[in-house]
Formats: sequence, structure tokens, C-alpha cells
Amino acid sequence: MDNLEAIKMGHPKQDYSFALSEDSKLVKADYANKEYKYVCPYCKSPMILRRGAVRKAHFAHKSDASEKCSYDNYLHKTAEIRIKECFDTATEFNIIFSSKVTCNVTSCPVNMRNRCSWVASKSVDIKKFYDTCSIEKGIDRFVADLILTSSTHPNREPIIIEIFVTHKSSQEKIDSGFRIIEIKIASEEDIENIVESRSIEEKVVHKYEWSDGVDVVKFYNFHGERKELPTPEFQNPRYIFWIDNKLWFQRDIIKCLGSIPQGFMDSLFRIEASRPIPLDFAFSELIKSGWDLKYCNMCRFYKYNEWYGHSLCILYKSKGTEQFPQLSYANNCSHFRLKTFELDSISEDICYSVHTRDIIS
Repeated sequence: MDNLEAIKMGHPKQDYSFALSEDSKLVKADYANKEYKYVCPYCKSPMILRRGAVRKAHFAHKSDASEKCSYDNYLHKTAEIRIKECFDTATEFNIIFSSKVTCNVTSCPVNMRNRCSWVASKSVDIKKFYDTCSIEKGIDRFVADLILTSSTHPNREPIIIEIFVTHKSSQEKIDSGFRIIEIKIASEEDIENIVESRSIEEKVVHKYEWSDGVDVVKFYNFHGERKELPTPEFQNPRYIFWIDNKLWFQRDIIKCLGSIPQGFMDSLFRIEASRPIPLDFAFSELIKSGWDLKYCNMCRFYKYNEWYGHSLCILYKSKGTEQFPQLSYANNCSHFRLKTFELDSISEDICYSVHTRDIIS
């Protein structure tokens, strides 16, 4: 049975790898001495060290003591002790959880109406803020399995760690507003993963692609919103259209806070938008800008030809125009006629900004 099945079925593999020594230290069976006495971490009944050629070293309750001590109780208490020991001795102990992040850029480059937001993982070394870990200590009207506090800042909000073997945290405790980390423990391996990594990470395990998943570690009351500059993976695409000093128009896609093409900022005319910029929309805005610039794409006689696979001037035979003109040819063409742009209310759907360089007469 694998670890996830153990979580779902509630039947973890029952290995008693730890016991308490006479000086109340948790000892692993691999390093225990048969000459010493050991007791169960939970019920404090005597335990026997067993080490053989076939089965790995482990502890077992003496006589009928196991009847009053379940493996679940042993696992719960062992998790408390091991995590406390790890926290006390570690120089760094991280918690990793997801948090909503909102862009903190004051002036949006694509003029979005609402600030962009996303969910990102946040890692915090809590040893920088907490130095005390207590087992089963009361707080308010609750008893926490583990509670992290600061001896130097006693008023600092504590962090509660709840060990979930058979019982989840009560709704009352969750609604209290305390920051709670609930850890699903189904085996000793789950405990050792925390100890070895010196971290607790918010996690959902999926057995199958279609399954809802099992919450292995849940963070309650941690997910406050924060504002920061988005890293490239969280930056939205920025669509740009511009007319350079040579009267060539160009289009490109960059990250909203990414590097812009050379010449873009001192262009004659430019548009920055949150989604692709259709040429009809760009030319419509160009007309509004006051620049008296024309391109063949703006002419009703410049049409797509399926035979050639691109657009051409349909007057090249009747009027002697160039069949495949440079697009700026329209500025000197006496046959130019402005077409009707197909906007389809696009200006209502697209977030954009238009910038025009001053026209010098």
C-alpha cells in the first residue's frame, strides 16, 4: 500500500520506529540499545526493541499495552515530538504556501482597467520570526498540537501546527483567525519528509488525473493578498503597433514589462494593447490622431487574392497602378479611396493606449 492509499484508506503501515528513552529523548530503533529501557511516546508503556535479520529494527509494546494505545495515537505524538525537535535544532525552517498577488505597477503599460492578479508560491523562513516551539499548549480557548511563538516579541501572532492523523482541525478553530498549518500524517515517512527538508509546504496529492485530490498540508488564514512587481512568468502579453521615422508600420508582442523594440518610444504613432491589434483598428486610430498618413491596407482597392496568397491592388490593370506596391505607395496614389474599417466594437473590448508624436508643420 502506497502513501496516498494509506491516506485514503486510513490504514497506514504500522512501523514503530521511535520510542522514548529514560531521559525522555526520542530514539530511533536503528540506533537504540537493547540494554536500555524505552517507552511509547504516547502511552508511556514499556516498549521492546526488536532487531532481526529479516525485518528492520523496530519497537513493539510489551504484553497487552498496545490495547490501550493505537498506532494513530503513537503517530500523532511522534509527529509532534519530531517536528518540535527539527524546529528547535534547525537554523532555517521554511513554510511554503500559495498567496494571491496583485501587480503593484502604478501606470499599466497596456491600460488595463483592473490590476492583474495571480496566485504564486511564497516561502518564508519562520526561524527568523519564531524561536519557541511548544507541544499541546493552550491558546485562547483551544489547545494547539504545536505552537510557534517568539520569546523576543511576545505579542507577535503565533503559528499553530495541527497534526491530522484521524481528526481534522475543527471549524471553530479555523474560524478563530489564528494562522494554522494542518498536516496530514499517514505514516512515519510523512514525518521524516518534514524533518529532512526542514520545511512544510502546502500540498495536494492527486492519485489520478480526474481525482479531486487529498489535502496533505493545508494553510488556514495565511493567504492574505500582497502587491509586488510581477516576474516574467506572470506578466501578460503586451501587443504593440507603431510607425517609425521611415513611415514603416510594425507590430510585435512582448511581455507587459518587457524590453521594448528600438525606436518604439520615439515613433510617430504607437498603440499598446492588452490583446492583438487588428490593422483596421490601428488605422482607424491613426486617422483620429491627426497624422495624414496612408497605407495601401487602408484602401478599398487593396484586396486579398487567393491565387497569389496575399493582397494586391486590383486597379493595376485598369489604372496602371503597381500590382504589388509598397504599402506607403498610398500616400502618392491618386486612386486611393479610404475603405470602411471593420471594427466590430473592438474598441470596447480591448484595453489600449495611443501615443502620437507632436506633428511639426
